[in-house]
Amino acid sequence: MSTLRRKKRGRLPFGYSQTEDGFLEEIPKELEALDEIKELVSDGSISLRDGASWVGYKTGRHISHQGLKNVIKERYSDVSTT
Repeated sequence: MSTLRRKKRGRLPFGYSQTEDGFLEEIPKELEALDEIKELVSDGSISLRDGASWVGYKTGRHISHQGLKNVIKERYSDVSTT
């Protein structure tokens, strides 16, 4: 697991946890789920709601359809989620 060099205030982004000293640490299982679902959502094969449901099932961590849209937009800026 890699640790990011910046501290995060507020809500933790999906795919990351916070270490005891306040740094963000990647959660590979969650990031892999995002990688798997982004293409299906962006090409319209499945809806954002179905994608969010699948990610929640796969990772055990809830994410809303709007949250999934925001994460895909921020993490994969070259992908459209209309």
